[in-house]
Amino acid sequence: MNFSPSNLYLRLNRLVFGRRNASPEGPTTEAEAEREKPEIRISRTKQFLFSLIIFAVFLCLLEGALRLLNLPPKLKQDTGLMYRTKNAMGFDYTPGWSGYLAGAMVSINSFGFRGKEFSPAKPPGTVRILGIGDSFTFGMAVGDTDPFLVQMEKMLDGNEGRRYESINAGHQGMNTRQEYQYMKERDLLGLEPDAVILGFTMHNDAHLGGKKDSGSGKYGKILKKELSRASPILRVTTSGSFENLSDTYRLVKILDSGVNWIYQDTITEISYRTILEHYQDGSKSWKVCRDSLLGIYELCREKDIPLIVALFPIFNKVGESFDDYPEEALKLHDKLEAVFADKSGVRVVAIYDDLVLTGLSTSELRVPVDGHPNRLWHEIIARRLASTLKELGL
Repeated sequence: MNFSPSNLYLRLNRLVFGRRNASPEGPTTEAEAEREKPEIRISRTKQFLFSLIIFAVFLCLLEGALRLLNLPPKLKQDTGLMYRTKNAMGFDYTPGWSGYLAGAMVSINSFGFRGKEFSPAKPPGTVRILGIGDSFTFGMAVGDTDPFLVQMEKMLDGNEGRRYESINAGHQGMNTRQEYQYMKERDLLGLEPDAVILGFTMHNDAHLGGKKDSGSGKYGKILKKELSRASPILRVTTSGSFENLSDTYRLVKILDSGVNWIYQDTITEISYRTILEHYQDGSKSWKVCRDSLLGIYELCREKDIPLIVALFPIFNKVGESFDDYPEEALKLHDKLEAVFADKSGVRVVAIYDDLVLTGLSTSELRVPVDGHPNRLWHEIIARRLASTLKELGL
């Protein structure tokens, strides 16, 4: 075999570049040398794969930078708060748990309720207030000292020498049917409250979502279905897979926020329409909601315990004032008040009036990232309910 330099050049040229036109003698002139320079040819498939790799590396670097800068801000959240059980919701809170939920410190007492410990038997000389409701009552995304029940207790404690004690049996995602069932399952009135405060959130308390609907994301199954019909893009961003990606990756979260901003009017309109449908006469959701409200009332009436129903208005579009509250939503307030029109021992408190008087927008009353009511909102509610309890002589 000939291993001369010219033959080696030819073989390497053919092996690396697939060139067959190179001279075995090698380049003889400068012009020939220029012509003999190997041409690098990359297939379109390889070019595409290379571009894809570069783009993926860029996205990884950008994701890393966003995480280092904590953009967009991600709320701290610990695990172990809930456990599955066969109750009205399909879950309950782990007794003794303490950690972060939606960026706020949460403490669960030995009864599985949020807040400090209390004795089953009411201490002598104590005015005990039991609160039940969904995440608004629970105090989602605010600290242990912020929920309206805690602030209300502090406002009242020591009033005329009395000691006040609040018990927060609120659970995120609860609807009225589940609240009624849970009150019976846990025999909450056996705690001897002097009054019961039912936090009624207009968004979802007439929604019949049960155990199967829990964990269905930020919109719930019914609203997801309506949004997916409105736009192919919303069909993607409201899917469970996309929401999981949004929880994991900052870039996807930014994309999700951008879509929500672009479609905010559509989302708001469909949300209102879906909420209003739950309260239509003749609908199953309204019948169950109304029966559950009356069931809670009857439980309290049988033990001669005053019931306060606090109506929490629908949070309209971010940044708008409550002065722009839809007329259709105000009619729902009247409809709910009418449920107890001929009943004694119950007081319906429309919190909407107090929020209007503040002149604040919804943005000023929300936790920025989570969207739930902030500490100021809870303070406004606490003042109104403290005043209501005084009017009842408690």
